[in-house]
Amino acid sequence: VANWGFTPCALEGMSFKEQILLFQHAEFVIAPHGAGLSNLLFCPGTAKVIELMPEMEMRPFFWLLASKLGLMHGLLACAAVGAGNDPTPFNRRMHVDTDRLATLFRILEARRPS
Repeated sequence: VANWGFTPCALEGMSFKEQILLFQHAEFVIAPHGAGLSNLLFCPGTAKVIELMPEMEMRPFFWLLASKLGLMHGLLACAAVGAGNDPTPFNRRMHVDTDRLATLFRILEARRPS
């Protein structure tokens, strides 16, 4: 994603105020399903989102939030990596198919906000 002009960010090292400021200026967010996506509340209405989610257990929370906010949202189902000790798909590592991610990115990037 660095080739597309994205800057990686780790929210756990940021204050709440820093997270708000980050999302207020976000044009495009690519992130795994999780609490950090609650910050979509602070995105401008023209922002676009790709949510990475374990394919074993799809949850619509952030799609619904993005929809209510008028944000364009894409979902990329990702395979869990390794068996791990935790049976919960959301606590396991995911394999992101970069070709599918690139395709979804191009689709959302080409769409204009309504």
